[in-house]
Amino acid sequence: MAFNYLDRYYWLVELIRTHKGITLKEIQRAWDICYLNDDHRPLARRTFIKQKDSIESMLHISIKYDKAERGYSIEDGDYDIERMIDMMLSSASLIKFAKHPGMAGRIQIQEESNGLQHINTIVEAMKFSKCIELKFKQFYETDFRELTIEPYGLKQFERRWYLVGPEAGGKTVRAYSLDKMEKPRMSERPFVIPEDFSLNAFFNDYFGIVVYESEESDVIVPPTEILLKVWKRERPYFNTLPLHHTQTCIEEHEDYSIYHYFMAPTWDLERRLLECNDHVEVLEPQELRDMMAEHAQNMVDMYNGKWD
Repeated sequence: MAFNYLDRYYWLVELIRTHKGITLKEIQRAWDICYLNDDHRPLARRTFIKQKDSIESMLHISIKYDKAERGYSIEDGDYDIERMIDMMLSSASLIKFAKHPGMAGRIQIQEESNGLQHINTIVEAMKFSKCIELKFKQFYETDFRELTIEPYGLKQFERRWYLVGPEAGGKTVRAYSLDKMEKPRMSERPFVIPEDFSLNAFFNDYFGIVVYESEESDVIVPPTEILLKVWKRERPYFNTLPLHHTQTCIEEHEDYSIYHYFMAPTWDLERRLLECNDHVEVLEPQELRDMMAEHAQNMVDMYNGKWD
């Protein structure tokens, strides 16, 4: 029954989001022919108001009546919150269809990394501004370290979730992968997030989560002008899913395009460019171009049995 109500809430949110200013009568007509309305009961005004209030309290999505439009709309919110709502609605739809007879084995979801079970603990600590005590070990390390982290935020990147924040009392903000930690717990130690800190601003100049020159360093990799030559086979992927928010196409030719960026040349960026094989060439800066050439030569040597 709970999933049935959630399905209705998700349906109502999606309906109003995609039909700004929709009236109650229009909502009622949509409900009359909705696939969720198995018993074909009309949507009473009282029921609609109750559902609207439940959506606001449970999902923190505010549905407001617009007198000028004479209908209902969902208030615009933070961009990341809007993206999470889209993900939630899409996931709910997939779950619903996956349960439908005949759909078994026809929807495949890419696996996330381990660590999702820690998210609730981290979110609670963020909510109450309390530090998190945890055990953490990098993949190359043999022993766990005990850390106390001020949870400034959470970031997702390439199927992994990261806890972002400094060690308690420190100032160097780092990202800690949830699949590298054990037994996180909310402590009683409070912290105050700086008023000028913004997760979006912190990662603004970066692709991914690498910000510093190394995992042990607190020296930030500075952003710089980057030019990429992208051949036509890879070009549609760059156009439909930009590598970075600063991406601008400055030249377009039949066989290739040149894209301009202002971001930091970190290891995460190098790894992403390596995924493109020989369909992307770094034009500038020279240091990044040399590094990519070194990676390419190492691969040639490796496949020729000349490199260990």
